[in-house]
Amino acid sequence: AFASYAMMGITFIAKMHCTINWLSSTQAVKLVPLEILYKIHKKTGTLYFMLALLHTVGHIVRWLIRQETMKRINSMAGISGLIGIFAMIIVVVSMSPWMKAIATFERRLNAHYLCFVLAGALCFHTGRCRCITLIFV
Repeated sequence: AFASYAMMGITFIAKMHCTINWLSSTQAVKLVPLEILYKIHKKTGTLYFMLALLHTVGHIVRWLIRQETMKRINSMAGISGLIGIFAMIIVVVSMSPWMKAIATFERRLNAHYLCFVLAGALCFHTGRCRCITLIFV
């Protein structure tokens, strides 16, 4: 979970247009190549997705071993985690290369807006996760 916080932050910050516009008017533009922020968003988003999937699989395996799957899934963290991972799957798959042949850009972009559902789910997941999410969103 801790490694995913950095990826979440970089993924969100790389698409904050107000921040990017502000940075373009400062000396930071000499240090930060703003034209590659889309690539950074794409790569860190993919890493964040993989970390979240590993996190989810780890929990599910642990719950199955301990025979407490329903107990944990019916908790606030379990429900918000399921909502978050399903939203994340849709967000990432909506912008995958093979989805370009199936759906229009507008539909894929609208599906990508489920990132707000993901952010909301993260706010209800754990207290630490809420703080980290609110810092970056």
